[in-house]
Amino acid sequence: MTQHARKPAVAALLLTLAAGAAALAGTGQFRSGGASKDLASLEKRIAGHPDAATWNAYGDALRQANRAGEAAEAYERSLALDPANRATKMNVALALAQAKRGDDFFAYVSRLTMTDPKTAADLMNDPALGPLHGDPRFRVAADLARAQAVD
Repeated sequence: MTQHARKPAVAALLLTLAAGAAALAGTGQFRSGGASKDLASLEKRIAGHPDAATWNAYGDALRQANRAGEAAEAYERSLALDPANRATKMNVALALAQAKRGDDFFAYVSRLTMTDPKTAADLMNDPALGPLHGDPRFRVAADLARAQAVD
């Protein structure tokens, strides 16, 4: 009798997992490794009327292809469509740092500190920014972001 009681619970669990995967796929947050990451297919998608998730995926693919400067521009286009996306805000800065565009990085972080100080403070703690720690502007930017985040 208990064996039959498990069947509805297992079915409910499977339905919940399927619904969750479908929801993530619909928002662009869940991507399989195949064609969705392919630069050519993403370039075709952005030629039309791309949404923020498409620009973000394109930025990810560009960064993976070591084209960080172009990735930063793709992330900025994503932010223009979805300005509240915290992960994309951080991706812009990380791509600028990866592209070794220090002036652009610090200008972006300065703007981010004024508009979203918590994200800016968290960003300045990202280990991927290690190469920028030697720049005298880094400590100033990090301190300002932390101070603004507290206010």
